[in-house]
Amino acid sequence: QLEFKRHPFSDKAPLTPEQSLHVDGYKANASLDLHTLYPFGGKEARLFSLPVQLYQDLQPHQKQGLEWLWPLHCSDMPGGIVADDMGLGKTLQTTTFLSGLLYSGIIERVMIIAPLSVLDAWIYELTRSGLSQRIQQYNTSGETGLRIVEEEGGILLLSYTMYSNNHEKMIGLHDKKWDYIVLDEAHKIKNLDAAITTAVKKLKCNMKLLLTGTPLTRSLMDIFSLMEFIEVNILGDKKKFSKKYKCPVQLGLYSNSNAYDKDRCLQALARCREKISPYMLRRTKSILVESGALPCKKDDVVLWLKLTKLQ
Repeated sequence: QLEFKRHPFSDKAPLTPEQSLHVDGYKANASLDLHTLYPFGGKEARLFSLPVQLYQDLQPHQKQGLEWLWPLHCSDMPGGIVADDMGLGKTLQTTTFLSGLLYSGIIERVMIIAPLSVLDAWIYELTRSGLSQRIQQYNTSGETGLRIVEEEGGILLLSYTMYSNNHEKMIGLHDKKWDYIVLDEAHKIKNLDAAITTAVKKLKCNMKLLLTGTPLTRSLMDIFSLMEFIEVNILGDKKKFSKKYKCPVQLGLYSNSNAYDKDRCLQALARCREKISPYMLRRTKSILVESGALPCKKDDVVLWLKLTKLQ
């Protein structure tokens, strides 16, 4: 039998009855097959173990995502960004990874902040990953969910609006450091001066994980804001970042930009990409299809038709 140091996997995990976990004794059935990842040095010395059935349910690129998240956790970096295209399973990768961390006794407390419209999707994926018994939702009447997670561990799930309206009270009630803070649709904090950006920066945690399919929409300042949440001044202060990256890029993107400005733009983009690449996992559908990691599910057939007089 396997001993659990902290918290067991949910007994409602999507496994066969023979493989189910016994919560009361913090034991796992010895017949349970595990997918194990070894520590990469740095701050983590424990094994990452995940029921193999959960691992096998992942697509190849999602398994690669899991194997990117684990070294990130083991490193001395304070967090990272999963910036895969929409539809590639950022939520599933994250819930599976959190399952392994909780299952292995590596972490105890997680806060997930997401738009209200996707909270049900998070509950669904967390349940699929065997964490139905570990989910708590924040409510303003008594803060029951927050207190349960603080005392017993688990996952606190809430919307950006709920957090923004209650963050001062929540921070006052919760005096323990979060193991993980997960921000879904993290582009919501791309505005450095927005109230929600200021509010989430007050959270104390060991690791920060941002999920967004659109890390950059308007300018490089979007990236700066996301990286600033992960670690203050990781790209220098705002003034230095603007001078070193933002301004050269903007000057080189005009239709009438000269060759010198265009060259400076490319150099600045390359430097910025090199700086943030250890912190960001970015895959697009087209890249995965070309590499064979994602099957092409759509064939386009173009038919040319002459318009009728009425048309």
